[in-house]
Amino acid sequence: MRIFDPHIHMTSRTTDDYEAMYAAGVRAVVEPAFWLGQPRTSPESFYDYFDSLLGWEPYRAAQFGIQHFCTIALNLWGPNAGMPSTQWILGAARQVFDEHDPDLTLVYIPQMDYEPQRSGPDSAATARAARRLDDALRPLIDHFLAAGATVVALSEYGITPVSRPVDINRALRRAGLLDVYTQDGMEYLDPWTPGPRAPSPSPTTRWHTSTCAIPGTSPRSPRSSANSTASTRSWTRRAKRRTA
Repeated sequence: MRIFDPHIHMTSRTTDDYEAMYAAGVRAVVEPAFWLGQPRTSPESFYDYFDSLLGWEPYRAAQFGIQHFCTIALNLWGPNAGMPSTQWILGAARQVFDEHDPDLTLVYIPQMDYEPQRSGPDSAATARAARRLDDALRPLIDHFLAAGATVVALSEYGITPVSRPVDINRALRRAGLLDVYTQDGMEYLDPWTPGPRAPSPSPTTRWHTSTCAIPGTSPRSPRSSANSTASTRSWTRRAKRRTA
């Protein structure tokens, strides 16, 4: 069986994960752009991140027989999730559908990303947010159906009520197992330091106990350069130079 994963963040995963995914049957993945947990203070920081998604990750995935695709966005997730970004995405999806007639369209809607976590999945605020989402989605779904498209609507994860927070990162820091750095007066997780780390504030945290570094570089060095191009060929040349 061949598996297509429509939402996975490989930039925060090790190369061993690619090997395990191929063995499990994964042959293609889509990586959405997301908030890395640190502010982007210049256009170059966007360029560097997008270059990694368009160049390094496809090259890394191809070494294990996996096709890597990505979706490019400007922080429509996280604190910016909500109806304004949802309406923008719905409009963009309709325009792409009408102008390009794609065989497959994947549309990510951020409206329900944060409210269930802020006020709980059973709260009145979450119910109101869901009703607003239904009203926003209905015209686009009707438009797709009228054109003869098959529409599949699904949730990628579930959220359950909780009563007590467990601050894993604080416990790891007290134990000396997590490093941070300071930028603009705020502390951020240093993901390039080897050791246990939790790379994202997800309701279900994935644990990593090793880092993936390009041969010849330190674990703290970035995986792409602002002066690099987005082509797989340039990444191939760079990787060969680093391993020479």
